[in-house]
Amino acid sequence: MGRMRAKPTSSILLGLAFLLPVAGLAQGFEVASIKQFEAGPCRATPSPKSPGIVSYTHFSLLGLIMVAYDVPDEEMKRPAWLADTCYDISAKIPTGTGPERVPSMLQQMLADRFGLRVHWESATVKGYKLVVARGGPKLTQAKKTGPDAPSRRATFRGADVEIHFDGMTMEQFARVLSRYTGRTTVDATNLAGAYDIAFECSMESIAIFSGTNESDDAMPGPSLYSAVHNLGLNLVSGAVPQRRLVVDAASRVPTPDLSLMDSLSRIVRAVLPVRRPESGPKGSEEPGSRHAQQTHSVRADGGVDSEAEHPETLRVLPGVARNSRRRRHRRGAEEANRRAS
Repeated sequence: MGRMRAKPTSSILLGLAFLLPVAGLAQGFEVASIKQFEAGPCRATPSPKSPGIVSYTHFSLLGLIMVAYDVPDEEMKRPAWLADTCYDISAKIPTGTGPERVPSMLQQMLADRFGLRVHWESATVKGYKLVVARGGPKLTQAKKTGPDAPSRRATFRGADVEIHFDGMTMEQFARVLSRYTGRTTVDATNLAGAYDIAFECSMESIAIFSGTNESDDAMPGPSLYSAVHNLGLNLVSGAVPQRRLVVDAASRVPTPDLSLMDSLSRIVRAVLPVRRPESGPKGSEEPGSRHAQQTHSVRADGGVDSEAEHPETLRVLPGVARNSRRRRHRRGAEEANRRAS
C-alpha cells in the first residue's frame, strides 16, 4: 500500500470549521470590526438595520455591557473609565441565528476582544416595586408577540415624551422603569402575558432624559409616576432585591480584528488535542537530543515550523507535520540529484 498523502492545510482548517458546533464551543459573531475613538462623551446612536449585520455606533464600553447583559448602570459595580472611550462596532451574525442570540454573542465578543470578566452578586437596595393600583390594571393585551417583540418607540414634543412599548411583559416593563427612575424596580404585579403600553410624561421626570428639555417655555406633562398610575399601576418605594453585575476586568484597547485564517486557527486550537513531549523511562530527553519530541505547527503557506520558533502558530496532529517534513526532504533530495547530473 502506498503512503497516505497529507491533506493541504487549507482543507484541514476548512474541515475543522464544521466541528465548531460539535465541540460545544460558544457561538459568537462570524466577523466583528471594532473602531476605537478616544474622544468622549459617547453618544450611542441607532444604526440602520441590515440583514445579518448588527451595529453599535459611538457606544462606550459601558453601553455595550449594558446592552449585552440587559442591565442598567445603577445595577453595576464597575470602573469609571468604562464610559470614557467610544467604539463603532459592526458584526456579522451567523446564518439562521435569531435576534434573541445577539446578546450572548455580544457577551462572547466583549470577553474575546476586550478581555471582559464579570460576575453577579446579590444585594438589597432602596428602589421601587411595580404593583397593581386600586381599581385594577388599565392595560391592553399585546396584538403581537414573538421574537420581534417587544418593540419600542418614543416621540418627543418639546418638554414631553410619548412612549410606546408593544408586546412587553410586566417584568420587562419593570426593568425599563429601572432606567427611567434611576432606581432598581422589580415586578410585583403578578400579571402574566404581554401588553401594548403607551403613556406620556415630562422628560424631566425621566432619569435618562433629565436636563435635556428642548423647550423651557412648554408646560411639562404629567410626571412618570402619574403616567404609570394612569395605567392602573403604582410605583411603591421600599427595599428590593437587586442582582448586581460586577466588572472584574476589562481592557480599554480591543484586540485587532481577526482575519479568516486567524479565526480558523482559533477553531483548530479548540478542537484538536495538543501534542506534548513524552517522557522516557528515566525522565525527559535533553532538549538537544535527536530523539527529543517536538511539537510542530503548520504555516499558512503549508510549510511546517517548530513551535519554539513560531509559538503563535496553530498546533496540529503529529501525522500532518511528519508527512510535510518528508515531502520537504524528498524535494531537497530530488533537487540535489538534478544538480549532480
